[in-house]
Amino acid sequence: NSILTSVNEIDRLNITVGLIQSSNVDAINGDITLFSFTLQGKAIGSSELWFQNIYLIDENGNPIQGIDDLEIKTGNITVQ
Repeated sequence: NSILTSVNEIDRLNITVGLIQSSNVDAINGDITLFSFTLQGKAIGSSELWFQNIYLIDENGNPIQGIDDLEIKTGNITVQ
């Protein structure tokens, strides 16, 4: 389950995603995909994708340590 909020700015899309834990396990271990998403273009063209100011917080709003250990992949989007 997730909660998605977005704020549009010129040349930028800000997204806040809340993931709701589905079990009583508080930890995630190993090589997993924590979050993925799909984009749908509106017009022909291409653009780079950049991810900035990424934060992980727990259910109490406290920062989760280890964000520097995450592999964040960037890429491009092309609409033909």
